[in-house]
Amino acid sequence: MYIFLLPIAILIIFAALHFLRKRPGEREEYAPMKIPGDSHQAFIVCTFSMLAKLSLADGAVTAEEKKVMQSYIRDELGLNRKYQRLALRVFEEAKNSPLDVRDYAQAFQKAYPDRIQLHERVMRTLLALSVSDGIFSDEEARQLRSVALLLGFSEPAFEGIMFEYVKPQNLLH
Repeated sequence: MYIFLLPIAILIIFAALHFLRKRPGEREEYAPMKIPGDSHQAFIVCTFSMLAKLSLADGAVTAEEKKVMQSYIRDELGLNRKYQRLALRVFEEAKNSPLDVRDYAQAFQKAYPDRIQLHERVMRTLLALSVSDGIFSDEEARQLRSVALLLGFSEPAFEGIMFEYVKPQNLLH
């Protein structure tokens, strides 16, 4: 069913790899968050694509959502400039991608199948983004629940984390 989307995913990955090719004499910088192995590109593509899709769940991307994403890039991940540019570019391109948040969550799960703490950190970032505009819509809840289940969270575990972020005044039905 999604076979026609494969070329788009391949193009995004090749663009990311081309963008990240080291120039001669360029020093390698590492982010403080320990991303497994040599998979910075996969982490950035999957995570920032999920953030983009989730930010559109209740309409347009808000200034508050952009602030959460920039804070995540700077404070949580500590990405160098090259990876910061990639993250922002992936975010912008994913907003227009025909893939949905589930597709990116499945790719994330395949790339990091046994990284429970990494799954939780990403889930918390997705939740922080979803409530940053002061509204938690039914569509955001649906998408987040779907991502959580794909990443291996039980329903009670997801709800426990969700209600650390979602307050009754944020609920929108």
